[in-house]
Amino acid sequence: MSAILVGLIKKPRINKYLNRIVNPKVITLLKLKGFTEERLQFYAKDYAKHLEKNKLIKSVYQTLIIMKENGYKICVVSGGYELYLSQFKPDLVDYVIGTKVKFAGGVCLGRTDGLDCLSEEKVRRLLLNGLIYEQSDSVAYSDSESDIPLFEIAAKKVVVSKHAHKKWVEKYEGYEELIW
Repeated sequence: MSAILVGLIKKPRINKYLNRIVNPKVITLLKLKGFTEERLQFYAKDYAKHLEKNKLIKSVYQTLIIMKENGYKICVVSGGYELYLSQFKPDLVDYVIGTKVKFAGGVCLGRTDGLDCLSEEKVRRLLLNGLIYEQSDSVAYSDSESDIPLFEIAAKKVVVSKHAHKKWVEKYEGYEELIW
């Protein structure tokens, strides 16, 4: 991708328009192109702190602490970038599976390394990493219908919603809903 295009997507007005027609994750990666892995790790730590302060769902977090105390392994499987997910609550989280950022020579190439970790890809990666254990004890938390494949392998399925009931839950049986 040309330096001119990368420069354009860094302009707020153009970025706002592009976010409507292009996957925002693609634009984010293009903005990171050229940054060193070391620098992005530094930013990832800051972003993880931001998420912890502003996005942490306390009821889910408290449940995960109890589960961890009872011997559960906690695995975050997300479409987000492993770069920052790996910085989030490392004392609680045993495994992180997410979208990988492609680097060459320690420099970000502005694209993913492999497929985006969404839908069936989440299950494939769990299997690939040998992380599907005794399914009768497994629990999956999600806020997205795209995670149905992940829910299909979990014994307990918890749909997380910030404000209201998610209509898509009505199509499926055996789902709990957590509204915070």
